[in-house]
Amino acid sequence: MGTITNHPGLPRRILVVDDEAEILEVLSEYLSARGFEVHAVASGREALERVNREARPYDLALVDWNLPGIAGRDVITDLEELSPSTPVVVVTGSLNPRMSRKGVERVERILTKPFSLSTLGQTVDEILASRRARICG
Repeated sequence: MGTITNHPGLPRRILVVDDEAEILEVLSEYLSARGFEVHAVASGREALERVNREARPYDLALVDWNLPGIAGRDVITDLEELSPSTPVVVVTGSLNPRMSRKGVERVERILTKPFSLSTLGQTVDEILASRRARICG
């Protein structure tokens, strides 16, 4: 799974992990309306179970840093092993200076709540375009 595989005809898939129900709903609806297949889960455990069940990697994962139970940092670390081709965007309500080190080496971006849906859309588009360019280039 070390390389990204193009899946023509299949929608781009995004995993959204956030314990706040309202945020999970808004992000899911917005991304779904933009044509993505969205899998939304409310905990780190659910996220890792979902990734383990899936036959193909996610095109992107949005992971809340402050999750109860399995922390966002640990979800990201496990994602690196389970799905190394999946880029990660951290979503957080509080930006901690230590986040730039342990557990976020492979994070593409950090979005600090509250952020606009247009910022989310631009971030998703840029990351997916960048990944596509690396594959095709």
